[in-house]
Amino acid sequence: AMRDAVAADLGRAPGVEVIAPEGAEFDRAARSADWSLVIAPECGGELLRLANRVAEAGGRLLGPSPDAIRLCSDKLALAEFWRDRG
Repeated sequence: AMRDAVAADLGRAPGVEVIAPEGAEFDRAARSADWSLVIAPECGGELLRLANRVAEAGGRLLGPSPDAIRLCSDKLALAEFWRDRG
């Protein structure tokens, strides 16, 4: 539902083409797109896995980097990160 809502909103913007590729098309689309917005569940590492695929394909993420996703997905590591920085 979130993907469909975002796709509908972005699709109304002038000059924006929205695609939702799956499987082998995902890497090709990530490589050729100006930007990739990944919408996926954080649980099970799916968001991180897809963000890494965009980065590995040479795409540009419109959203957090794989490193940020990795850190924020681990609540203990994030708390320690914040603690270490006051």
